[in-house]
Amino acid sequence: MLNYIRIEKVNDSYAFETCAICGETFRPEYVGQKYCSDNCFDIAEGRRKKPARIEPKATFHYTKKCRNCGEEFETNNPRAVICKKCILKEDKNFQPIKRTCPLCEREFEASSRNQKYCSRQCYQKYVSAGLSAKRPVYKKKCVICGKEFETRRNLTICCSSECSKTRGSGSYYYEMKKQKAEEIRAEVQTS
Repeated sequence: MLNYIRIEKVNDSYAFETCAICGETFRPEYVGQKYCSDNCFDIAEGRRKKPARIEPKATFHYTKKCRNCGEEFETNNPRAVICKKCILKEDKNFQPIKRTCPLCEREFEASSRNQKYCSRQCYQKYVSAGLSAKRPVYKKKCVICGKEFETRRNLTICCSSECSKTRGSGSYYYEMKKQKAEEIRAEVQTS
């Protein structure tokens, strides 16, 4: 057990020690302190802390050569040695599924039931373009300028960012209230 008595100033200077792990000089906080930090203490005791994660884990794309067929293939696994085609050939229950890519209309053999696109590039084009068969196209009329436009979002009511800014600035609401007040006045006067 360590003795936690504070070290006092001796002859206008503090006593310095040398860390047993990293060799740095430090001013001990208690009598018998051998290590400069908790990290050095954990290393000495065999309880090394896990390093803090600084950046999110990045995905790496490796180009490897298959040991069965000799073809080059891309993978995210740094330990991969066999391409998907060879793995699927070894699987006796697998039946290759012939499909047509909805983007480039090229025929390909799907490696799984869920694969819809022939390559990663086609899938990225699909995602970046925002194309989706599940989302219908709505034809709407802009509430600001009255222009007709198409959108995939049902709640969109403005045709452009300029109209949206005009609507959000408050002047649109002021005009709408003024217009409704005039309509109510006109109804009251006619009746």
